[in-house]
Amino acid sequence: MAHDDEVSVLVDGLELPGHLTVPSQATGVVVFAHGSGSGRHSPRNRFVASVLEEAGVGTLLLDLLTPGEESDRANVFDIALLGSRLTAATAWLRGVVKDLPVGWFGASTGAGAALWAAAAPDADVTAIVSRGGRPDLAGDRLDAVRAPTLLIVGGLDTTVLELNRAAQARLRAPSEIQIVPGATHLFEEPGTLAMAAGHARDWFLAHLREPSGYRLLPHTADIMVDAWAPTVDGCLSEAARGLVASFASVRATAPSHMVAFTCDPAPEPELLVELLEEVIYVVDTHDVVPVQVAVSRTAEGGLVGEFGVVERSTVETVGPAPKAVTRHGLLFEHTDSTWHCRAVVDV
Repeated sequence: MAHDDEVSVLVDGLELPGHLTVPSQATGVVVFAHGSGSGRHSPRNRFVASVLEEAGVGTLLLDLLTPGEESDRANVFDIALLGSRLTAATAWLRGVVKDLPVGWFGASTGAGAALWAAAAPDADVTAIVSRGGRPDLAGDRLDAVRAPTLLIVGGLDTTVLELNRAAQARLRAPSEIQIVPGATHLFEEPGTLAMAAGHARDWFLAHLREPSGYRLLPHTADIMVDAWAPTVDGCLSEAARGLVASFASVRATAPSHMVAFTCDPAPEPELLVELLEEVIYVVDTHDVVPVQVAVSRTAEGGLVGEFGVVERSTVETVGPAPKAVTRHGLLFEHTDSTWHCRAVVDV
């Protein structure tokens, strides 16, 4: 269920204000742990949140301290207090988003709090990103962190960079350091915050969702099919399944017969268009619906495959049938260990 709400999270008998945004078909939700002197209205964290939301990741921007608590500077550096508040806020969030994976995004001291909390045996966190963070403040608990962790540091923030390198050496969980060239601690230099936000988005997209899958996004009067998988073939297959799901309910439907197809050699984005057009073609000309998709790349760079199909009249219709694939917003890229593709379809 989508959300775009002002919320109040009850923690330690206090009501902490926040804003929860969960896009339709979100792949996960990220809770922001703000740094010293920052809060849910921080323009930097709000910008990062907007980049995540555009990619289909929900966000919870939350003040972990009340205004009265913030006036005592010691609270800003009380990592145990901030970490316990983050854990409590995540427990509250779990009651709203149920089974969606949760990530934590920490800045400055907030990153130290996130890693401190992530060391708990029952920590409900799937992935962590630190921006200009102080992971060293998690101390001896770094060794117990299990969630994959990305440390983003400005190239000119030399002291914090060394602290992050030392902290990474202690992490046993999968971890990476991304250095943003020309950036100082607050990423105020032109383009540097956008680069950091892009790294955070890619990390969460790679670690918050299932290894392969698809989702359907509204796009004016059309449908956007968004798919991902560890391989090119898998990504293409997921996109074809997503296109079918936009107009027919076919889960657990066994095929009645097979339809073979081929696609001419082309770059991956064009193969995506060709494959989706094949789906539209068999629906239009054979009056069948693919319920299974098998795709393989040829040595020449084309595709061969089969659709397992059933008569169109035997499946439940859930939307208008697709008419054509456009090249507006076409995407096919590889980030980390995942292939990601996207196409807009006229309906």
